[in-house]
Amino acid sequence: MASKNRAKSSRQAAARSPRRQPQAPIGLLHAATYIVGEFFGTTSNCADAAALLVEIGHNLGFKLAARPVSVQGFDATTGHRFVMGPKATSALSPKDRQAIESHLPDGKDNGHIVLTLEKPSMLFDPNIRQLGQYGIDAPSIIMNIESTNPASGQWDAKHEGLSLIYLVDEENEALLPRFNSARLESKQLGRSIARDLQAGRTADQVCHRLQVEYDYRSLSSSR
Repeated sequence: MASKNRAKSSRQAAARSPRRQPQAPIGLLHAATYIVGEFFGTTSNCADAAALLVEIGHNLGFKLAARPVSVQGFDATTGHRFVMGPKATSALSPKDRQAIESHLPDGKDNGHIVLTLEKPSMLFDPNIRQLGQYGIDAPSIIMNIESTNPASGQWDAKHEGLSLIYLVDEENEALLPRFNSARLESKQLGRSIARDLQAGRTADQVCHRLQVEYDYRSLSSSR
């Protein structure tokens, strides 16, 4: 009798436990990053882009974490240097700091948001393409990292002539309220993109669907 009760309790506990979404192949998360990068283009909206990618990842079985960062960068092609976020700008002289004001969204130095994955350890930045507004050819970043909590406090990325230093800046929470609200707004779209990818549609096919169904320029202008 006791063994039956234990078996019953085990079944009840299993019923109460939330089912975990099986993790999809990592290639689908790569495709999702490309799709989000295309969807937002060069718009300065890293919080919304990160939120959408988190929702897609959630539906694919990946747990992505939002990480506030500051960014230092150099584009060898144009010779442009740039910074984003208080940890990066604090190292500048007052004169240099004033010179970058025109390159900040709404004149605010809120920093940037990237996403990290624990296993495998990776970093995703779908909206660094916003640098295209300033003539810098930046792709969406997907990179392997040694740790999601680096001892150096930074992650380094390179793409052709573009060099980026992501400075972990967890104390800067300026973008997190927008990220949290954007997650709620992105649930339906994130689910539909994940389903497209799981059904075998290519990233370009999904991008085409989004171009037909959404006018992101009009959406972003109202935010």
